[in-house]
Order: sequence, then structure tokens, then C-alpha cells
Amino acid sequence: MLKIPKRIVSLFEGKVVFLATTAHTNPNIICVFVNAVVGNKIIITDNLMSQTSANLKKNPKAAIAFYYSGKAFQLKGVVNYQTGGEVV
Repeated sequence: MLKIPKRIVSLFEGKVVFLATTAHTNPNIICVFVNAVVGNKIIITDNLMSQTSANLKKNPKAAIAFYYSGKAFQLKGVVNYQTGGEVV
């Protein structure tokens, strides 16, 4: 797993980003708020993410995209969808 550089984290932590998921062939994209980045884990809150959470339960792969100062960024990875417990 690649480490997210701190300079990149500072560009999207505490901001709204696009989260893309897919269960099979139909992609879904929503805007989400990045609550925190802990190590290499990006923490977001499920706020009315019915289709997104259904997709993640079937296929835990996702992408986050954001735009900053004339440059576009994309991060891809595997999601650990949790509904409770401590934030790790």
C-alpha cells in the first residue's frame, strides 16, 4: 500500500471530495466530507449514502477525486465500511 504524502493529505483533509463506487456495471459518485486522515486511512461519514454503502458492501474498491489550484487528484483503494466502533 502506498503512503499518502502529507502535502497531498493537506489538500483534501477537512474538505468536500468526490467518492466513486460501483457494485457491478453502474458507477455511483457523490460528494463527501473528509473528516480526517489517520495514517493511510481516509475517514468519511456515511450521510445518506444508501447507494454508495450498498455498492461498498458488494465491492469495497473506491476512488476519491478532488481539484485543487488548477490540478486534479485521484486516490484509489479498498474501503473498510464500518457502522460503529472507534475511528482507527
